[in-house]
Amino acid sequence: MIRFSNIQSALTVATALFIVGACSHYSPINQERFPYQTIYIDPVNNNSFAPNVQVLLDTQIRKKLLESGKLKIAKSLEQADCQLFIRLENYQRAPIGRSSKDPGRIDALNTQLTAIVSFYDNIQGRYLIKDYPLQASERIFFSDENTGAALIDTKEAEYRALPKTVDQLTDSIAQLILLSW
Repeated sequence: MIRFSNIQSALTVATALFIVGACSHYSPINQERFPYQTIYIDPVNNNSFAPNVQVLLDTQIRKKLLESGKLKIAKSLEQADCQLFIRLENYQRAPIGRSSKDPGRIDALNTQLTAIVSFYDNIQGRYLIKDYPLQASERIFFSDENTGAALIDTKEAEYRALPKTVDQLTDSIAQLILLSW
């Protein structure tokens, strides 16, 4: 009859051999190494009709990529290892709240902006990311719920919310480009 301690010992040895064998094939990926040194950022194309967001997004994406320390921004296409293309589309506003006293008056909006991102490898001559959509949205509240009085007008509220929406898009684009390796 097989004793319990012999079975337990055999299982322990088999498990140890399995773990050691599996670990021998493990090689950690260097997360700090990015395959490109320089990037050329094409001017942001604004097809969304959102006011002045292309300048803000262009500035913020450059700042975000430089802060990462993984890339330098090339001044010309010939100096770059890769290219980033961003096209803004589909700026939408939808009411999400109406006044309880006047149902014709909107108290809150949801704004949404889509960025279509492409990332091109100049060394290999091919797209690594082609027309990838990213969305950001921001809720805007512009009246006091207690009194119903407007705190700011809708255009002012929308203008204030756009930088927050652009911040969200900037973070999403930077993550897409920098963390995919």
